[in-house]
Amino acid sequence: MANIQFSSRGGGGIGCLLFGVLALVAAYYILSGFFFLLWWAAPALFVLALIINWRAVLDTGQSLWKYIQTNPVAGLVIAVLVIIGTGILPTGVVALDRLGYWIAQGGFTLLSLYVLLRALGYNQLKQFRNTMSQQGYQQPPEEEFIEFEELDSKPKNAPPSSDEHLGPPPQSSKREKPDPDKPFDQLFQ
Repeated sequence: MANIQFSSRGGGGIGCLLFGVLALVAAYYILSGFFFLLWWAAPALFVLALIINWRAVLDTGQSLWKYIQTNPVAGLVIAVLVIIGTGILPTGVVALDRLGYWIAQGGFTLLSLYVLLRALGYNQLKQFRNTMSQQGYQQPPEEEFIEFEELDSKPKNAPPSSDEHLGPPPQSSKREKPDPDKPFDQLFQ
């Protein structure tokens, strides 16, 4: 048997665990700081989205309404979090602990960021369409059909149909005579 030696060099054990915990703590504080700034900027982001493209806000509301119709429980939870997060309802009306309040505030914050990014995306799409129309690209009319021919197809491993005749391929009556100089041909006689 071969001797297997394990090396304790190269980090591992308690060092990696401490490094991982420190990385998670640092990521938590960085993300919470970013989220705090985003929380303060959420009303401005929402208004900015309305200014850039108001259709993005309307489309987001329509998609939320469709989500409420398809999945009522989750849709209503999202709607309540967004409404509480906007500050329309005072927090005294809905008894929330600190974590619940932060989650509710996060609903409006993330919605504001989403609506702003959607409005910017609509704006970029509009600019792209304008540049394509200026370059002379036109979409083909929807009523135009392309001619094509339908081919019969069958799966690879499908059983043969009754139309197909399976049998040996036709052989010619003229066979080559084996050459006596080639001993390999004599093996098959």
